[in-house]
Formats: sequence, C-alpha cells, structure tokens
Amino acid sequence: GKKEDDVNVKHLTISQSKGYGVFGYVYGSEGMSFHLFHVHIEKSEGSGVYVFKTKRNTMSNCQVSHSKRSGAEVKGGLITMKGSGTSIHNNVTGGRSDLYGLRTYSSSSSIHLVSPLTKESVSINNGGGGNYGGNGLIAIVDNEGTIVTTIQEASDDY
Repeated sequence: GKKEDDVNVKHLTISQSKGYGVFGYVYGSEGMSFHLFHVHIEKSEGSGVYVFKTKRNTMSNCQVSHSKRSGAEVKGGLITMKGSGTSIHNNVTGGRSDLYGLRTYSSSSSIHLVSPLTKESVSINNGGGGNYGGNGLIAIVDNEGTIVTTIQEASDDY
C-alpha cells in the first residue's frame, strides 16, 4: 500500500506465527500503517509487533505475549500504544539480552505510550534485557501526541 493507506485489524488473535506476529514496513517509498484494536498476539517466533520505517501505527487495548524476540520492536518508525487493556508481557523467551519487551532499535525509532499508560503498566515480566530498551525514544504522550515524560532518550549508539 501507499504511505497514506491504513490497515485496521480488530478483535483478532494471532498465535504461533513462524515470524513476526504483525510486521509493518516501508519498501522503497511505499508502505502503509497499521492500527490494531483488541488484538492478541502470542507465541511468535519473531517479535510480536515489528515496525520498520512506518510512522502512523497504533495499538489500542492489545496484548503481546510469549514472543521469542521483543514484544514490540521499532526500527526507524513510530508506534503509539493506548488503552488500559494494553500489555506487553512475558516476551523475549529466546533469551537474547539485546532484546526487550519494548525495543527501539535506533535513534530514528520511537514508542509512544498515551497517558495514563506507563512503562510499568504496559511492559511487564519480559526476559532478555528487560521491559524496555534500545537506542530510540520511548515516551509518555498526551492525546495530541505531545511528549509529557521521556522514559528513554534516543541515542546514536548502535
């Protein structure tokens, strides 16, 4: 799809995927954004949710659990999480210490949690390096997307 296109997924369980549970990416100049509503992603062989260069992705009241890699991983893009039912828990079952429940790969990668969500309420009991990490921005934002609190600053280190 085109950058301005959207894919909406509602009330679905994705279980035991052989790769990523949900994979949103830009190829060349093309690539649509995704919006997940009440989606459960469990036991993925890769990361539960993986964002590559797309910037308008959202997750509302979704749960990601027991992924072999990170629960939610962003490489050069943005995902915004909202809703009290949002949980990224018990991921990084493959044991890699460079993976996290919430992972931002590089300085151009961002994860936004819409207040009143917090890192403690969303990312719970993940293995590997822990509940959050990487080299990108992780922040609490208001309903307009304005950063309220920075959890993790972006850095140029890889």
